[in-house]
Amino acid sequence: MSAITFVASVAVLLVASVIIFPSDGVTEDILAAICSQTQNQETCEAILESDPRTSSADLPLLSLISLELTSKQADKNHNSFVQFRDNSTDPDLKKSLGNCVTHYNDMRGKIKVAHQLSHKRQYKRIFMNLAS
Repeated sequence: MSAITFVASVAVLLVASVIIFPSDGVTEDILAAICSQTQNQETCEAILESDPRTSSADLPLLSLISLELTSKQADKNHNSFVQFRDNSTDPDLKKSLGNCVTHYNDMRGKIKVAHQLSHKRQYKRIFMNLAS
């Protein structure tokens, strides 16, 4: 699973958790429960715990943190694909990499909208945004 797919799936799980389990703080048990639904619980927890705000976050803040981490990874991946595309001399490869750049542009826009909706605590609308 790619890093962006992994982090995005965590973001979706967190948004779902905010809807289902509103809380005043994210305990280790809740973080473990969220991350246990991913393909690699340890990596999920490590990614989320890499942000110092996670240790004192409630679920709404954890949703924002996960979307910010997703955004950073999407930006890194986008920049890599732009460089690969720009440095490619093979026309077919250049076209394929251009498609990746386009998809990452679309994804970055959806992540930005999801982040704005999460700030407004409009979690159910995030699913509609990601599905479109």
